[in-house]
Amino acid sequence: MAEIDEAQTIHTSERAAQWHNSSKIATRIVYQLVLELETPTHIGSGESGGVLDMPLLRDPGDGRPMITGATLAGALRAYLAKSDPKAAEELFGVVTAGESRESWVRVGNARLIDADTNTIVRDGVGINPVNRAASAKLKYDLELLEAGTTFVFDLELLLPQGGSNYEDLMKKAISGLNGSIRLGKRKRRGFGKVKIQSGKVWKYDLPKDLIRWLESPKSEASEEWKKIDLAQLSSPAVAAFQDFQVELTCTLESSLLIRAVPSAIDPGTKNLPDQEMIRASRTVKRNGRIERQTQMIIPGTSLAGVLRARLERIANTLKPGSGKEWASRLFGEGHQSNGAFHSSRIWVDETVIEQPNEWVHTRVKIDRFTGGAAHGALFSEGLLLPSEKTSFTLKFHLDGADKEEARMLLLLVKDLWTADLPVGGEAGVGRGRLRGKKAVIRWQGHLWTIEAKDKDMIIVTSSTGTPDLEKLLEGKQGGKNDANA
Repeated sequence: MAEIDEAQTIHTSERAAQWHNSSKIATRIVYQLVLELETPTHIGSGESGGVLDMPLLRDPGDGRPMITGATLAGALRAYLAKSDPKAAEELFGVVTAGESRESWVRVGNARLIDADTNTIVRDGVGINPVNRAASAKLKYDLELLEAGTTFVFDLELLLPQGGSNYEDLMKKAISGLNGSIRLGKRKRRGFGKVKIQSGKVWKYDLPKDLIRWLESPKSEASEEWKKIDLAQLSSPAVAAFQDFQVELTCTLESSLLIRAVPSAIDPGTKNLPDQEMIRASRTVKRNGRIERQTQMIIPGTSLAGVLRARLERIANTLKPGSGKEWASRLFGEGHQSNGAFHSSRIWVDETVIEQPNEWVHTRVKIDRFTGGAAHGALFSEGLLLPSEKTSFTLKFHLDGADKEEARMLLLLVKDLWTADLPVGGEAGVGRGRLRGKKAVIRWQGHLWTIEAKDKDMIIVTSSTGTPDLEKLLEGKQGGKNDANA
């Protein structure tokens, strides 16, 4: 017992005073960034609330939507780790069995700037891949922040002695907020895209500026801060060199209807159809007032569901029984498979429809017994009709595509281009068929452009000087990975 007491006494006497264990911070850099949502965004609480399946996370104090600092810090760290995992650990800290280092970055919660910003509710439904009809008991809704919503948050970088490169790493991570980083739920289906609208930065060299940092942090005096040059924070391309990227510009070959509950910005609007095309609203600030604009869209969720169902069909045709495996391989697994979850590797953007040709179609249900109109079954649909002025660009890309996966995506592009793959509802009565006008495809440093000169002729050009796109379609399809073929 005496030996133990003696050891404890020696250990206590040799322990350094706590103030000797400082982080030796030489500089504090404080960023204040204003983020604007480019697409609808869902930052959820993980719980259902009231009538909503997936409500937004809200500040318990004032009830306004917020983005937590943990969400932002995780997104910044993940973006930096994609290109430099060691730098991410060095800047944002690491916890392993043998090592634990705290982060040099302090990220605050993002606060909503405009208190009267609106939120929207978007409905979704699971689709049966066999009959392409809505699956039973798979209806859900989620609350979204509108595009155009702005948030402000603070980020502080602590520069220790010898950590001079940390500032460059921080700028690299922040640059991801200009298009590469997406926040929240369903970011691979078009949600959560953000950009930096503006920013300020303060720099405090210690100990010289210690009093200034303590007494007047983030002072608005002009000599205290400088405006962030957004040109220096331009984000590189979202997709990497190995990603298979598609930009497919189309027009309508037939009418299009992706159903939504009718709504109007003007509460005095009358005679709305029973169903109409889905729209996305955007918050715009003009002359100090908040306004809302709406645009007809093709949601990323709708397009992804269509592509997944057709991928299964193509794979089963080429190799019977392989459809589920291919769908899971590219689009992820929503339930546990082989003991693990995995997310989608395909990113699908939300598509705005330019110059839509709107029309209200009134219909009536037919009584199959009498052959006459069913009583009380008159309904109307607000849909889009074909027009040469109407156009939209579908954008999607696949992370780290190999040769066989690139072939499968090309077949999906072909089916969309040739009006063989309908999008939206009522495909059984001819709706939702598209006609390709132009496609831009990038993969492994190649760039192919496909243009329709008329309905019977297309022209393919390549960055390599030869139209070698068809070479991807050669060889075995639907089997195992043949990336080295």
